[in-house]
Amino acid sequence: MTARRPTADSLPADATFAVHPIGVVRSPFRVHVGTPRQPGVAPIADGEIVLRAGLQNCLKDLKGFSHLWVLFWCNFSRGWNAQVVPPRDTVKRGLFATRSPHRPNPIGLSVVQLLDVRGTRLRVRGLDMLEGTPVLDLKPYVRYADSRPDASDGWLAELPPEPLPDHRDWQATPAAAKRGRRALPSLLLAAALLGSALLPGCAPEGASSPSAPTPAAPIAGPAPGQATIAADATTVEGDGVLDAWIAPPSKGDEAGALPWFQQAVAQRGAFRSRSAVRAFEKALELDPAHLGALVEYGFLLLEPGAEQNLGLALLQFRRAQLVVEGQLHAMVGEGVARAALNDVARAESLLRHALEKLPESAIGRRAWAAIALGDVCANDGRQEEALALYRQASGDAIPALQRGSALVRLADLQAQLDRPTEALATVRRALAVDPENVRAHYLLAQLLTKSGDAEGGAKEARIHELLRSLRDHLSTRYVNDAARRTALWRELATAWPEHRRLLHSLVRDQLEGGDFVGAKGTAAEIEARDGASAEVHWLAARALAGCGDLDGAKKRADAMQQLDPAVPPGVLRTVLDDWRRGNPETVDATAFDRALRAWLGGA
Repeated sequence: MTARRPTADSLPADATFAVHPIGVVRSPFRVHVGTPRQPGVAPIADGEIVLRAGLQNCLKDLKGFSHLWVLFWCNFSRGWNAQVVPPRDTVKRGLFATRSPHRPNPIGLSVVQLLDVRGTRLRVRGLDMLEGTPVLDLKPYVRYADSRPDASDGWLAELPPEPLPDHRDWQATPAAAKRGRRALPSLLLAAALLGSALLPGCAPEGASSPSAPTPAAPIAGPAPGQATIAADATTVEGDGVLDAWIAPPSKGDEAGALPWFQQAVAQRGAFRSRSAVRAFEKALELDPAHLGALVEYGFLLLEPGAEQNLGLALLQFRRAQLVVEGQLHAMVGEGVARAALNDVARAESLLRHALEKLPESAIGRRAWAAIALGDVCANDGRQEEALALYRQASGDAIPALQRGSALVRLADLQAQLDRPTEALATVRRALAVDPENVRAHYLLAQLLTKSGDAEGGAKEARIHELLRSLRDHLSTRYVNDAARRTALWRELATAWPEHRRLLHSLVRDQLEGGDFVGAKGTAAEIEARDGASAEVHWLAARALAGCGDLDGAKKRADAMQQLDPAVPPGVLRTVLDDWRRGNPETVDATAFDRALRAWLGGA
């Protein structure tokens, strides 16, 4: 019997194929705004491709190639159309005659320059992929097979050449704001999450009404024809398609997960985001349905900087909604994540419902939802409604970081509406709340220059430039130059002598980067200038512990507790964590536990 040849029509329409990513992209591009459309448009965009453990032998002999083909999953793609209008064009083209990421199977293909291979990490240049993009395959670029100098460009030949923008400040360019697609969350807006109320147990505050949106209601399985992304590593698993089916998390060891959750909250409060991420992941490994860990981990992943991953954040909030349907804090986070990923219709529905149902006592999260909803309205041309929402989130009772977020966006919108006097007053209020807001300094420089204060505008522009450079260098995933960061802090302190907290930021950066000797000197400099406070004693204790002087660190910790008896145990633990981190060869787990019990009085 002769087998029938398969045809396209003979393939089942509801076929589902499991795709297993081999790794994930670590990219400087966090949101769609400012991300290049092709790899050649951003030749300076460096990043990494991190493969799953166990695949390092697959990279043997790859170093000899200068470029790679990267096949990846466009994990933020939402649906597709048969014809699309490409960028720089005004005519509808057939989908398969374009490189649109919104395709029946959203698979991307890019050529990147290979800079280095270390273990399972590939350092590459020329990225056009978002942070957290799952990588499906790697192939070497071969000149004789892949280069076709005589190839024609089809309809692209009719268009002018693609310009090469400067992507050094892709998240703060005014052009992005003028297009009405501002990045969300911004540096300060997302940092406001640090000031929002933590959820020790995430007790549900009320289930959804029958008419309320329930975006993550459990369903039986993938929709017909929908591809699924399966992965063996949590760093890849969280970056699925926005509405891909996910299994409801199963209940695990709640008691075992609780200490890890508490440690994650303490590490986050100490601005040690990477340690917090590891602790959250451990808590969720032990109890995948731990509601507090799901929600707070999601909010941590919304924050900008080295750990921001919008796709993975959205996954945590959707899982939390599967644990407790209609959980309002998770709904706020999901709305913010979807707005950042340009799913604005769904985001608006979620945020409005959360604002309606959240209790008045949840001031921080209510403000967070109002700010995100204000961004959605502003981008949709509803400026007056956006102004009202920003004002709602900028009251005196609002926590400082949320209030600063609302004020800077209010000032930005006032400037766009040609209200310079109001904008100038508002941006000064924002800087009084958060002096290191990059966007606020940029806006203030523009307003001062337009008002005729050239000297003030130049000073603010210089502060903005230094803060922007620091933002890039503090993303140690891409730039690991501690000496340059320290020099930038010093330059900023010279250009901005009124801001006396800059040395505090420097010493925190030194502690986070493991420069305990430098941190010890900077803490002493702060103490000589401002005197001894509980915070100074804490910084000095961490620096001394990292240098191996545990007795000196204990004295400083005791002095800190005398000045502030309400210091929580987690703060003392950060000192001992630095002791172990700075002396890994001499401090083992037994010595750490012994010191911890002694410091906490046998707790």
